[in-house]
Amino acid sequence: MSTRTSFKRLSVVLASAAALSLGVYAPQVANAQTQCAGINHCYGTWKFGQMKNGVPQSMAGLAADLKVDCLRVGDPQNKLATHEIWMATNTHYNHNYMTWVETGYTVGRIDTMNAGLIWGDNHFWADQRDPNNGNNYHEWYIRDFATGVWVDHGITWVPNSNNWTIWNNHQVVGTSIDAGAYAGGGQIGMESSTSNVRAFGQGANFRYNPGNGAWVAPPYLTAGDPGQNVLFTSKNSTSSINSWSAQGCNVPLAAGAPTVGGADIAPTQFQEAVEANRAKPRLTADNSSAVVDDVANAFEMKDRGTARVTETSRSRYAASENAVIDDDRQVIVVQIDGDGTVPRSMTQVDAVPRGNVTVTIDPETRQVLDMAVTGETKNLSAMGRTVEIG
Repeated sequence: MSTRTSFKRLSVVLASAAALSLGVYAPQVANAQTQCAGINHCYGTWKFGQMKNGVPQSMAGLAADLKVDCLRVGDPQNKLATHEIWMATNTHYNHNYMTWVETGYTVGRIDTMNAGLIWGDNHFWADQRDPNNGNNYHEWYIRDFATGVWVDHGITWVPNSNNWTIWNNHQVVGTSIDAGAYAGGGQIGMESSTSNVRAFGQGANFRYNPGNGAWVAPPYLTAGDPGQNVLFTSKNSTSSINSWSAQGCNVPLAAGAPTVGGADIAPTQFQEAVEANRAKPRLTADNSSAVVDDVANAFEMKDRGTARVTETSRSRYAASENAVIDDDRQVIVVQIDGDGTVPRSMTQVDAVPRGNVTVTIDPETRQVLDMAVTGETKNLSAMGRTVEIG
């Protein structure tokens, strides 16, 4: 959002519905525009607390049921769209930028470079911790998402800590460690970094925990700030499911995302790409030089330094990044020192995190599982076989 100076893959409610069944709000409508002007971001969001007016709303959790019927951009190699909930967590930190945690849906892509990396249509969660220390942006992919299915997404404070537990479909999928306690505001919605987008989503039961164990509707909701270049019509009403509408699922894209009668067939393409990758040699620390090059290109690395590839488990890598992921599958971890930035960034130019890049990859399917851009350099050689690549 334009009022945030920190990086986040904030959500556009491209056609998303924030259903607030536990409160009554005056109907509001944000009219659609035809272009994303200025920073070239399109939004449809509703927010409360610190997200809107700087007055923290004490909260120990944020949750909503989310669904997407389609989510696609015309240039997936360079553009992005999301549907999510987002929580500010920095009300007791003296930082120039927010710390935060978010979870929801993100649009995928099949990499067109040498190694054939796959960034799938994923449920995801992400956080930014202590941005005074190199931004520390981390993004964790939960699983592929299916269209047309309601899934509960949530974030809950771990008492007496600075940690937050993330859940998806009523199951804990990760813990963000040291992201800051005393959350002060929340948001639901969608965002796109392009007007060439086709999306429709909904949200229901948007709720927060004020710290007493109860889950209630926000005391108020306010539409995205003026100047956010809202492309997507959004409506907040007193119905049980409120919606924002972005062009819809039958709008043809200018390029990039194929359609058949308006149906999104990308999941089939992703599965075909996975099977094609399974037929390739399994990635190891010794044969991943092309992967390193592709990651460097994707993250627009400047002043590229030493790269390291480590064979380890996903859970062990997560622990090194102050996160808890209950996933012991074997992965390769690609680390590149230098000045990289998040691919397909959704933030303002002056706030994009830059620094060393780390990506975890499934060695059989070549699916990207996690990524990070931080100011830290970590030695992972104790976790498994590590090869340094020039």
